[in-house]
Amino acid sequence: AIGDPPFDAIILSVRDGRLLRTVAGVLALIDVDSTKAQIWSLSDWRQLTNLGAERLLKGARFVAPPAKNWASFSALYARDYEGVPPELAFYFYDAARLVMAAGADGRLNLEQLESPRGFVGSAGLLRLTERGRAERLLSLWQVRSSGDVEIVTAPSQFVTSPQDEASPLSADEQNPDAALEGVEFDVLSP
Repeated sequence: AIGDPPFDAIILSVRDGRLLRTVAGVLALIDVDSTKAQIWSLSDWRQLTNLGAERLLKGARFVAPPAKNWASFSALYARDYEGVPPELAFYFYDAARLVMAAGADGRLNLEQLESPRGFVGSAGLLRLTERGRAERLLSLWQVRSSGDVEIVTAPSQFVTSPQDEASPLSADEQNPDAALEGVEFDVLSP
């Protein structure tokens, strides 16, 4: 047993539910107290079932796209495929859509790709930086006995300078449903 831990948080980079439960079990065996050391994850745990049943994982926090975006995308996906989309489906969809938008005239427009205002994707607001990084605004979620709860909703715009605050995205730019209207999903086979 480690007693009072010499740390305030534990960051778990685990996406697999069985492995996550195993790690939680090991942490419980060495008497890690989740009221003294907060459990965090940068992985989306929403599709992992019954995490709230694990004593150590109750109260754990993780990041994931906003609930409203996931609901809109899932409904359209279910319409075409009669099932729940895989966790990464909307990220791939957003990547393809972003490239199509930036190359609509047949040439890839880097200025449009690197817009500091970003793009509304099915998984929320995202942007690409001049240094080649992808940034996405995500919500903060918490594991509870009753299920995962969105406790802090993702911001509706990126802020990089004072003038960005003065020119927020329009209602159309913020509406994830508008971005998906009329979209049909196709499965590409090799």
